[in-house]
Parts: sequence; structure tokens; C-alpha cells
Amino acid sequence: MALVVAPAVGFDSFVSREDADAYFAGQSYAAWAAATTDDRDNALRVGTVYVNAKRLIPSATYPTVHPNVERATEEAAKLALAGTLYKNGQTQAVIEKTVGPLTIRYANPAQGAVLNSIPYIDDLLAGLTYGGWGPVFFERV
Repeated sequence: MALVVAPAVGFDSFVSREDADAYFAGQSYAAWAAATTDDRDNALRVGTVYVNAKRLIPSATYPTVHPNVERATEEAAKLALAGTLYKNGQTQAVIEKTVGPLTIRYANPAQGAVLNSIPYIDDLLAGLTYGGWGPVFFERV
């Protein structure tokens, strides 16, 4: 299936394979070039799902895709190709967080999931995401 690139209607990637190929060639990332076309396209689709799940503001992808969204998608695709973007397994909820002299203790949750955080991708998307009331700044704890 052909890769449909944003902002086209029904897109499944924020980045074309050709642009990703050039990006990774510039980084001398040989594993990308060694992967099949289908594997690279699939990695871009999975990377797009990951980046899109960060709740991008509309201007980040329309009328054109912001360069940081493209870079974040390529980095997520690199991790998807390696099989490390989404990992199955046990997650442990944060029950206490200390920042400077302040400590916040949370109740033990009955259930829930912890969204994987990748600082480089989060930094690329800083200011391009929102939680419904303004920008959301991601933090690894």
C-alpha cells in the first residue's frame, strides 16, 4: 500500500519515505537504508501514530507539516524499525515525585498505563502539542 503523506486527506505519515531516506542518509543510519521499502513505510506509519498521539495543535500539520513534527516522526520511525518505540511489558505508576524542596505523593492507582516518553521527540514537539487548554510540556519522571 502506498504511503499517503500529510497534509493530504487520509494521510498515514507526516513524512515521505524519500524525505526520511535523505534524513537518515545524512545521519549515516545504515539500518534504515538496509530495511525493505515496506518496513520503512510501516515504521513511518507507526512513528506518525506515536507523534499524533501527543495531541498536536492543528497548525503543526496543516496547511503544511512543521519541520519539528517531521523530525519527530522520523525519530519515532527509527525506534519503530528497531522495535523499541512501543514496548509491551509491566509499567509502574508514579506514586511520588520530588522537584527541588517539594514532594508530591499520589494515591496508588487501581489501574492505568504510563505513556512512553522519549525526551528527544518530546523536545522536538515542545509548543506544538496541547491538552485542550494550552501547551502540554512533557517530562520524564
